[in-house]
Amino acid sequence: MLQKIKICLCHPKYIAMYYKEKGSKIALLILTFFLVFSGIAIVSESNQDFFTSADNSEIVQAVITGEVPYLAFDEQANKFIGNQAKYESTYYDLYFLPRDNISLSSKEQKTVLVFGTNEVKVYYAGVCLHVCDYSNELLEGFSLTEVNKGDIESIHSFNKLLTVVLNDANEVFCYLSMFNYIATMITYYFGIVLTLFLFTMLSNPTIGKGVRFKLCCLDSLVFILVFAFQIMFKISWLMYVGALLPILYSNVTFMHIIRKVN
Repeated sequence: MLQKIKICLCHPKYIAMYYKEKGSKIALLILTFFLVFSGIAIVSESNQDFFTSADNSEIVQAVITGEVPYLAFDEQANKFIGNQAKYESTYYDLYFLPRDNISLSSKEQKTVLVFGTNEVKVYYAGVCLHVCDYSNELLEGFSLTEVNKGDIESIHSFNKLLTVVLNDANEVFCYLSMFNYIATMITYYFGIVLTLFLFTMLSNPTIGKGVRFKLCCLDSLVFILVFAFQIMFKISWLMYVGALLPILYSNVTFMHIIRKVN
C-alpha cells in the first residue's frame, strides 16, 4: 500500500497502471486517507484557542459604547438582575435578560451570547452550542452600568465572567471545527472526483466508466494531502493548490493511457 500511496502523491503518470485494481482496494486506500486526515484535524483543532483576550476586549467595548440600563450580576444569588439590553460588535451579539425568544439567523456567522437570569447560552450561526450557569466560584458581582462608564474593577469582573463562559465553550468550538474540516474535505474530494470524471471524458473518451472513476479517485487523493497541510500550517491559499493539483494529475495520468481500456 505504501508504494501505491507514493505513486498517487508523487508520480501521477504511473497511476494509470492501477486501472485493473479492485474497487475494494481503492476504497480501502481512500478510507486510509480519510482516517489520517481526520486524525490530523482532531490533533490540530483540539489545541486551538478560539477565544482570546481580544474577544473579551471586543465584547467589553461593545458594552462601553452602548447604552446600559440598570443591569448587574448578583454574586450572592449567582444571577443577573435588572433590565434587558442588547449590544452588537463585529463578531459578537450580546443579549441580557431577554423577555422573549430570540430569533437568530443561521446565515449570520456571528457568536451570540444570551445572558439569562441564571445561565448564559452560546450560539453560533443560529445554533445553540453551549449552555453555562453562573455557579463558578471565580465570578464576582459587578454592575454593567459601571462597565459602561469604564470602571476598572467592574470591567475586570465582567472579563472574568466572559473568560469562564468562553473557555467552557471553547471545547465545543474545537469539535465543531474538526467536523467542519472533515465534512469540507469529504465534500470537496468527491466534488473534485466528479469534476475530473467529466473533464477527462473530453481528454480521453475511450476509457470505460469504471476505470475512469477509479483513476479519478486516485488522482484526487493529492487534494487530501494538501488540505491536511493547510490545516497544520494555517495557510489558506493551499486550498487552491489542493483543488488544482488533481486536474494536473489527471491530465498526466490519462495522457499515459494510449489505448482503449474498459
